[in-house]
Amino acid sequence: MSRNSINRRKFISDLTKTGIGLSTFSTLGGLNLLQGASLFNSDIYAPNADYKVLVCLFLHGGNDSYNMLVPLGNEYNTYAKTRTNLAIPDTDLLEIRPTNTGGKRYGLHPGMPELQKLFNKRKAAFLANIGTLIQPVTPQQVEDESVPLPLGLFSHLDQAIEWMTASPHKRVLKGWGGKIADRLTSLNPDNNISMNFSLSGTNTFQQGLSTIEFSVNPYSNNYGFRNYGENEYSSYWTDYTHTIDSFLERTYKDPFKQTYINTLKDARDSYLTFGEAMKQTEEVTVEFPQNYLGNSFKRVARIIKANQLLGFKRQIFYIGYGGWDNHDELLDNHRTLLEAVDTSIGAFYRALEEINAADNTVLFSMSEFGRTLTSNGNGTDHAWAGNSFVVGGNVNGKKIYGEYPSLDLQNEELIFRETLIPTRSTDEYFAELAKWFGAGNSDINEIFPNLSNFHDINSGLPFGFLNV
Repeated sequence: MSRNSINRRKFISDLTKTGIGLSTFSTLGGLNLLQGASLFNSDIYAPNADYKVLVCLFLHGGNDSYNMLVPLGNEYNTYAKTRTNLAIPDTDLLEIRPTNTGGKRYGLHPGMPELQKLFNKRKAAFLANIGTLIQPVTPQQVEDESVPLPLGLFSHLDQAIEWMTASPHKRVLKGWGGKIADRLTSLNPDNNISMNFSLSGTNTFQQGLSTIEFSVNPYSNNYGFRNYGENEYSSYWTDYTHTIDSFLERTYKDPFKQTYINTLKDARDSYLTFGEAMKQTEEVTVEFPQNYLGNSFKRVARIIKANQLLGFKRQIFYIGYGGWDNHDELLDNHRTLLEAVDTSIGAFYRALEEINAADNTVLFSMSEFGRTLTSNGNGTDHAWAGNSFVVGGNVNGKKIYGEYPSLDLQNEELIFRETLIPTRSTDEYFAELAKWFGAGNSDINEIFPNLSNFHDINSGLPFGFLNV
């Protein structure tokens, strides 16, 4: 082992004793901050652009979304025949009447009354039969393997990453939320604090070339440097803070050490600025569920409220929520999960209204894939296409966008007699969110390289579910 390697190891060991060693990079989001020496060319954006927020809710495991959004009327009998013991009685479903489906009625899962209310108020919409695609594909082409398909279809890891990166044709580690933040970061007045906030730790979605997420614990008011600056309890924490400062204020000849220290200094400064703004911002008065999801959305609402002090123009939040891989006990598990999502979203929207930020915020759902239409006995297995939802004051709501498919097992659009092929791509979904957020067309085409196979962004929005 070289002497230089030993010195570097001792350097990190000394930092670790102060509580700011390599574990701090976990809070920062990873070492990829060091890669951000240059960015792609960006379109020009107005410096006085309005404040806009994207909130990504990722349902890890594969949401059985054809039990979340169910056809009523004549199509209900087909649904019930296909889903057999997993079918929800039509009398239990929460009816919605979209304005763009030619009079066709649908029902929401009985655990989602809040989303039903938001839908009826035109503040929520659904996207039907959406999934990862490289180009449009037919069942025959899937069988013949005559066109490129997303890598690792039906794989949790591959499909989750592809939803987060919008790159189903190759494996990459930079997410489309991070890439958008790279291009729009100059809109925010204080770039010491990341545009991207995660309530679920490090995630691919928010990783860019220079952007990393600012990790926030939904259960704690600690924002990165544990007990830094706390001196009212004992002299120990005063000494602790001084020790950290002494490390961070040194100058190091070794570029590795200096880069590391500069990154930690940025993290400390972000922590101090953000922490002070949060201390001065009271919680919203809306009551949230006392669980992980409720606490996460409550924290997001408070951070949005704190923007009156922070002055952001753009923010992206990420919340991951697991448990959706229900190969067994689907009906009970799915209801519990959807109820948690529904109550949290209902409280979150009321909080946005309280702080006058509903029109500035769009909440959208993602999940790596849908589930098989048929029962495996007491659950469902990995499939492909599924349904997503968007919520916000700027949502062109009370509509279902895309083509809700036939759930008949004789449907020629099925593969393996139980799996739906997406009729709309995730690229179209994400591109519309990016456009609303302020990304220019050239950036959108770079971030979503397969978009042109489905839609020309220069011709307008892919769906129209957002008022841009």
